[in-house]
Amino acid sequence: MITSSCIPFPAGRCARQRPPVNVRALIASLALLAAVAQGDEHQQRQPRLLEDGWQLELVASQPEIVTPVAMTFDRAGRLLVIESHTHFRPDEYDGPGTDRIRAFADSDGDGRLDQWSTFFEGTEATMGLAAAPDGRIFAATRNQVLQLEDTNDDGRADRQEVIVHLETDAEYPHNGVGGICYQEGPTEALFIGIGENLGEPYTLV
Repeated sequence: MITSSCIPFPAGRCARQRPPVNVRALIASLALLAAVAQGDEHQQRQPRLLEDGWQLELVASQPEIVTPVAMTFDRAGRLLVIESHTHFRPDEYDGPGTDRIRAFADSDGDGRLDQWSTFFEGTEATMGLAAAPDGRIFAATRNQVLQLEDTNDDGRADRQEVIVHLETDAEYPHNGVGGICYQEGPTEALFIGIGENLGEPYTLV
């Protein structure tokens, strides 16, 4: 079972609100499908479009990006992607010790993403990502939501704040805080998806 919570900015009513449909996020999701659709085409089913007028294009693949699990566009037009390295990590895995948020940018203004950098790293079981128009980035892990900011415009987050924490005795790399969605406007809010938490009680603070 999945439930959802809403964190208003500033505090206010959020009952029965629906997360907005974000077209750019939808396009990014299609890009993610393309990114993970790799390998021998005879051994792996390729994604296909179900609607006319859309185009599916491979924008990145291994080794540029590894195990992408969520993405969003920031105000600069960069594609931010969570690169998961900690979810059921094998003992022999030799990748980074923590998850990373990778930034894919258009470096020469030709409309194509061509330059990778690391925006943030250091979390575990990182699953959700959302961006605000003022530059704030929200990252959800299994037990918390972080607000990340790049205060000196060097392309990396240098300020982080835990704005939501899941208090529980359950320990598992998912089934807690998961997807997040930012809503701008007069009723600014952050929608948070929460799993069944292994059936254990929890408090979202």
